[in-house]
Amino acid sequence: FSNCESLKSVEFEHGSTQVGSSMFFGCDNLNTVILPDTITTINHSAFQACTTLESIDLPDGVTTIGESAFANCRSLKGIVLPQSLTTISKYAFARCNLLKTISIPSKVANIGPAAISAEFIESIEVDKDNPYFYTSGGCLIETASKTIIATCNSCSIPEDASVSTIGPSAFQDSPMNKITIPDSITKICEYAFISCGIEEINIPSSVKTVEKSAFESCVSLHTVVFEGSVDVFGDSVFSNCTTLKNLTLPQNLTSIPDRTFYSCRSLEEIIIHEGIVNIGHDAFNGCEALSSLTLPNTLSTIGLSAFKNCKMLKEITIPQSTSEIGPCTFDSCAS
Repeated sequence: FSNCESLKSVEFEHGSTQVGSSMFFGCDNLNTVILPDTITTINHSAFQACTTLESIDLPDGVTTIGESAFANCRSLKGIVLPQSLTTISKYAFARCNLLKTISIPSKVANIGPAAISAEFIESIEVDKDNPYFYTSGGCLIETASKTIIATCNSCSIPEDASVSTIGPSAFQDSPMNKITIPDSITKICEYAFISCGIEEINIPSSVKTVEKSAFESCVSLHTVVFEGSVDVFGDSVFSNCTTLKNLTLPQNLTSIPDRTFYSCRSLEEIIIHEGIVNIGHDAFNGCEALSSLTLPNTLSTIGLSAFKNCKMLKEITIPQSTSEIGPCTFDSCAS
């Protein structure tokens, strides 16, 4: 029934056990759904983009809400999650603009990345008998791993050493412009702050891992300070941070990974310290304001399109140590 724009109401017969994948995807006018108590699974994208669906009663017996099951249900104001529920998959309630509160039942043991939109959610509650998750400071935290799984649109990371990891997509799309990372945090996972509203960030010396795309598309981020060394630094960490101007790389890095500063249009200057041996492909592609750059004498490899579209870059000296320069490295460097 996907994209049946005239469908307004649906009632499942008793005995049905699943709502199929993408079954009602894009049914823009669907506003009434009646599910029997035999339903156990709401599959992938089952109600995704049902933009007029305001509420739905999930019967006790439902154990799994699949990936993107209610994503982009922009009119969804309330949903009561049944006590039988054990799994909320990634993006399950992503971009549900009007969904302001959500309560996690006691048996929920698995919650995927970006299952709840930090952009819109105002309150997350967890049943006191749930041994797997709890909330603190507006953050949904996995107890065993000490990992922030999701956040409200106004929150603070606990500073009592109860949290060590900022999980995948935990702050994705968050409107917050200031977030303090306490020195108990050791790991920032992939996409942790993607498309977040932060303007500046201090990364404490306790953080040893920053995974791929951790701060990608933070278009208001202008200043980043690393207070110590980082052992793991992923691809595209600051890709498309279009207002980023000030950043000093951790001194122990030996490589600038692929697409690290891709399309950082405001980046004017960066110090690439001695010890860097590799600059990955597209690392500085689209850094239109980058006007000066000194490459270290330790540099061995410059990847494909590494400095492509650096329109203000007038001069660069390739050190004797460099043995490999990829294709298109300086394409469209108009200056």
